[in-house]
Amino acid sequence: MPNYTVTVTDAQELALNSQMVGVGTYINTVIESQIVFAQKAIQADLLEYCNTNNVAMAVGVDAQVQQAFAVGIAHTLTSIPISST
Repeated sequence: MPNYTVTVTDAQELALNSQMVGVGTYINTVIESQIVFAQKAIQADLLEYCNTNNVAMAVGVDAQVQQAFAVGIAHTLTSIPISST
C-alpha cells in the first residue's frame, strides 16, 4: 500500500492551522473524497464497456478498478496525453 508524505515549512503549517482544525485529517478527507470520485467514474465507464462488449463486470470496487485498467478504459495519468491512435 503506498504511503505519501507532505512536507511544509513551519510558517506554512501555522498558516494552515489558522484555516482548519487538523491538517492531517483535512488531507486524508480530501484524498478519500477524490478516491471515491475516481472510483465512481471508473465504475461508470466499466459498466458501459461491459454492456457494450457483453463482458461480465468484476464484483467489488477494487476488482472493478483493476478490471478497468486491465481492459484499457482506465489509465494512470501522465503529463503527456495518452495517444488516441
